[in-house]
Amino acid sequence: VNRLKKRSSKQILAEALLSLAGHTPLDRITVKQIVAESGLSLQTFYNHFSDKYDLIFWIYAEESARLESRLGQDGYTFNDLLRDYALFYYGRRDFFRNALVSIHGQDSYWLRSTENSCRILGEYIKRTHGLDALPEEVDVYTRMYVYATHAVLFDWASGLSGLSPEKMARYFTEGMPEGLKPYLLEQQ
Repeated sequence: VNRLKKRSSKQILAEALLSLAGHTPLDRITVKQIVAESGLSLQTFYNHFSDKYDLIFWIYAEESARLESRLGQDGYTFNDLLRDYALFYYGRRDFFRNALVSIHGQDSYWLRSTENSCRILGEYIKRTHGLDALPEEVDVYTRMYVYATHAVLFDWASGLSGLSPEKMARYFTEGMPEGLKPYLLEQQ
């Protein structure tokens, strides 16, 4: 039996934005264009998103949540997560390059995605190590690591390196601050 998975309105809007972003800078795409491309109504858009920046970030956050929810399950390691993030960014490198170049200020894709990753990684460390709060040094190492890896990941996904996603994941692991390794790599 062939069961097609029904796409949500959010997924349809995301696909429309990704299609438009293939040939138009994100800062020049309007909500009306996204709605026209999707075939959905303006009201449907605003039922789900406050603006196009909210949709842009949702695309990243949805995949991040999916990947990060797998950590620690069925042998899925932090190295696996790094590789899969690299594959995700590489597969959507034109979109992410567009987001990085086109969106600045409070809606900056760079800032929102990096802060989200810091939050998720911090929550993961607290959950897996039974902590109510991150020790100061772990919080600082986490932020340093996430900001640095995001910068390199964006450069790499933008075509500045011919390295494979697996090799990038290895470099991200090897470049991790020593003070963070016991919190992220001890299960491996």
